[in-house]
Amino acid sequence: MLLLGLRTVIYPAPDLDASRTWFRDLLGSDPYFDQPFYVGFSVAGYELALDPDGDPARGPVTYWGV
Repeated sequence: MLLLGLRTVIYPAPDLDASRTWFRDLLGSDPYFDQPFYVGFSVAGYELALDPDGDPARGPVTYWGV
């Protein structure tokens, strides 16, 4: 198996509005996908996402390209 590198990180975001605003200010851009169930930012070819149903105790979920 060949790892192609990090592709997506999904952060739990129980307060989706506050998380969206925080990441928008940090990244200096709006999300490319913005729905009540998922917010996605494109960052240098990678996906940084917010999941309002994610478990903060579990932390972020990372997906690698293979």
